[in-house]
Amino acid sequence: MADNFLEKKFEEHLNASAQPVQRRKTPRERRAVVTGGAKGIGMEIVRALRIAGHKVAFCDIDADAAKETALRSGADFFHVDVADPDAYRGFLLDVVKKWGGIDIIVNNVAVKQPRPLLDATVEQFDLAMATDVRPILIGAQEMARLRAASPDNRAYGRIVNICSSRQIQSLPGNDIHAAAKGAIFSLTHSLAMSLAPYGITVNSISPGMIATTAYDEVPRRYHDQHPSGRVGRPEDVARAVRFLIDETNDFLNAENIVVDGGLSRKMAFLP
Repeated sequence: MADNFLEKKFEEHLNASAQPVQRRKTPRERRAVVTGGAKGIGMEIVRALRIAGHKVAFCDIDADAAKETALRSGADFFHVDVADPDAYRGFLLDVVKKWGGIDIIVNNVAVKQPRPLLDATVEQFDLAMATDVRPILIGAQEMARLRAASPDNRAYGRIVNICSSRQIQSLPGNDIHAAAKGAIFSLTHSLAMSLAPYGITVNSISPGMIATTAYDEVPRRYHDQHPSGRVGRPEDVARAVRFLIDETNDFLNAENIVVDGGLSRKMAFLP
């Protein structure tokens, strides 16, 4: 009797396996905003979102590089300094007027100014917070306001913050940068709680060593120290962004994904 039961279950399994695979529907076009999208990681994020079929508006202060990125990707460029809160909020409102809303914000922009601790200034610290951190809060507020005004528009929302492995690892002279990235890490899980009623997930990505230019000129020793055997490329971060904004990944929330080839998990001492 037991044998007959097992045979029956196995036959049911085979019949189920023979059923045609249900193809996933093509994701619908979403409206995305990217800060600091002219070059490097930001440019690759813009390209990846456009390739995925989404509308993309990005802002940057490097107009020459941004215009080239816009031309190649088909994204819309806005010449905006996110450190100016009124200008950044105006940019978001312009996008809403043009497309009727915002579904995705990727907060990528950052200012990095390494220098010895005794040479660091309060003005540099304030600039880092105004550039790296404050726009995240402003963008979250605007997305929440849009959904509060339209309760039916809460099925999908994504915020992805580009953090850094510097929020868990440090080098001398990176004090301001580490502080800003640490703030982004904390703001990510806090905003995930505040935005939950609006159907918006909030996650962050912490890139490690990413060569944004002249990848072929990176010394071999830098590649070799990574468990993955190489230094990162901007595309590695862009792929993580696409994963986080996937419509089916609504259960991945308030999390930070480290994209560093395993380096931050590697023991520092030599055997």
